[in-house]
Amino acid sequence: MKHTYLRQVVNGIPVQNGVAQINSKNGKVLSFSNSFFTGEVPALKLTGLRIDPEEATSRYMKFLEAPASGCRNEVEPSLRYVATDDGSLTLAYRIVCDMNESDNWMESYVSAETGKVVSQIDYFHNADSAEATSGTYNVYTIPDIDPGLANNIPQIVSQPHANAYPAEASTLGWHDQGDGKTFNTTIGNNVYARE
Repeated sequence: MKHTYLRQVVNGIPVQNGVAQINSKNGKVLSFSNSFFTGEVPALKLTGLRIDPEEATSRYMKFLEAPASGCRNEVEPSLRYVATDDGSLTLAYRIVCDMNESDNWMESYVSAETGKVVSQIDYFHNADSAEATSGTYNVYTIPDIDPGLANNIPQIVSQPHANAYPAEASTLGWHDQGDGKTFNTTIGNNVYARE
């Protein structure tokens, strides 16, 4: 089995969530899915941007109501296109911040034109006690990799670790690290979920 991933690039700039996945075996495609932007491609405009990377970072930290040094990591804004609700692409700075004062790990996009936050993802999630105890999750199952696509509907999955292959891949479930500690975060015996 071979898995190939492609990233969409417009005007030499990556499109956030513009990805495709091809699964093949012995040269035959078994499945294909993508979340490519299919609307009108904007003209490239890199000169005269109203917001520079430093200003984007400053505005973002104010948006979070966090100090300028509120990230554990070094913030390195990079340009990306982000699909908007009106079906167009907007040029934005991707800013990743592992917050000092919390467990939140943010990936955000600040418009290079307006300085407003146009998209934000928080990779930290606490499972409620019912999820952690029962092992029931509301998920997008394979091959529905993009919740933004119209036909993708989340499904309730119970005890997914019990159906893992091989069976010994997840004998303790998703919230137990095997040392007597269990968590209701995305830390488990198999994963510490991050990009």
